[in-house]
Amino acid sequence: MPPIHSLEAMRQRLLSPRTSVADRMRTIFGLKGVGTDGAVDILCEALLNDGETSVLVKHELAYVLGQMRNHRANATLKRVLGSRTENSMVRHECAEALGAIATDDVEAALQVYAGDLAEVPEVRETCQLALARVRWLRARDPKSSDRPTDTRGSGIDPVFLSVDPAPPLPVTPASPDVQALRAMLLDARAPLFSRYQAMFSLRNLNTDESALALCDGLLLDRSSALFRHEIAFIMGQTCRECTLLALATALNDPREHPMVRHEAAEAIGAIGTPAATRLLQQRRADAERVVRESCEVALDIAEHVTSDETHYADVLCPLNATPSSATEGLHL
Repeated sequence: MPPIHSLEAMRQRLLSPRTSVADRMRTIFGLKGVGTDGAVDILCEALLNDGETSVLVKHELAYVLGQMRNHRANATLKRVLGSRTENSMVRHECAEALGAIATDDVEAALQVYAGDLAEVPEVRETCQLALARVRWLRARDPKSSDRPTDTRGSGIDPVFLSVDPAPPLPVTPASPDVQALRAMLLDARAPLFSRYQAMFSLRNLNTDESALALCDGLLLDRSSALFRHEIAFIMGQTCRECTLLALATALNDPREHPMVRHEAAEAIGAIGTPAATRLLQQRRADAERVVRESCEVALDIAEHVTSDETHYADVLCPLNATPSSATEGLHL
């Protein structure tokens, strides 16, 4: 893809209905790499764009806004979270993003839906998790009034470079082993935040044994689509081939929630093997639009993984800069 020389060019590419879903995703992550207030404003504009009909794109916009942790996005995220006509995948991601940004003003919005039994489970549960994360951050750093710019105890994983919806369990000489973490992960009676902590602890171990424990969570859990979707997401972070069968099972199950199938597709793309590519090609005509589009994006990711491309995301390259200097630090 040719270099882009201005934020306005990135904005036009993102908002154009002629831009493919896969290319819009690259632009979204390109704006994340730019990281300025102007980039945040473009992402917010796209999230509020009535002409955007792709749930996948809107969901990814909200995700990236959360990862950027700029409170400038709060009003937009609250507005979309509060729209009950919006798709629940998008609303869920807005709630998670507010929990990632974690400024004091997000709590009231999250509390509205966290206790609403009439709310769809994936939105209600995300708000509960986001509130738990905000309170965890406050307990770690009660004097910090501007958590988005304070990285101490921020929950940004130093290896996977993501702002996670829950922290892993503390690592101590008495830390639970894989089997103990697996038991915590599968305990549907435990608080969801605690199960997420076990999940991210297993991710951080990043062995085949811990990955297979996560596979059990993906395939055996019947309590929460939100929980299963997060497992599929972190499988995409670890890219272990031993998870491919479990991910394929989730992707190919039409009874599974679309948000789980979507994350399974993109995780398969991140693994990027020939077998992964074949699985995605088989689902390009799936009845669910978000699954079809996820397979399109995942095939683009798989192509990137096996190519000599340095960057997945679009890169802002000033006219007076060489591509190498402009792309520094913008790896996805």
